[in-house]
Amino acid sequence: MPEPPKPTGADGSVPPKGDAKGDLQGGEATFESWISKQPDDVKALIEGHVGGLKSAHERQKEETKSLKSEIDQIKRSKDLDADQKVKAIEEKLNEAERKAAFHESLPSDCTNRRLAYLAAQDIDAIRKDGTVDVERLRKECPELFGGQRGKVPSGKPGAGTGTPPPSTMDVNAAIRGAAGFGS
Repeated sequence: MPEPPKPTGADGSVPPKGDAKGDLQGGEATFESWISKQPDDVKALIEGHVGGLKSAHERQKEETKSLKSEIDQIKRSKDLDADQKVKAIEEKLNEAERKAAFHESLPSDCTNRRLAYLAAQDIDAIRKDGTVDVERLRKECPELFGGQRGKVPSGKPGAGTGTPPPSTMDVNAAIRGAAGFGS
């Protein structure tokens, strides 16, 4: 029986056995072995990010599965309006698959994925296959990506205008000044 092929990288090379420091004692270099050696804060960040992606992927799979079962049910019922119902559901399915492709192609530094989807639709930055034109979305909507948020002005009067606020004067001081009683 022939030996199974060894995994290779994109360039055809065999993955390394352990890292340069020999931390893996000759074992295969894996993501799990690398992550186990990271500090707890790095692990938490990665697990949070991966967890969010996994839950979004699961929701997408459930929506797709639900729509496909609905199509099968309508086809079995042989309803008079079945063709129209099937077309409507297939359109929903296509939209769900486009959204999934969009979210998969969106970079991880996007701060609001729903808003990014709506913005990309508005500026026609979604390709036919559902992927996003990231450069165009970044150019048109930089506030959707981390580190590019606008500066929030302080809460003082005149803040953000570049001019100092007008001097304050109350009504009593104005009346006293007009009456000649100085203030």
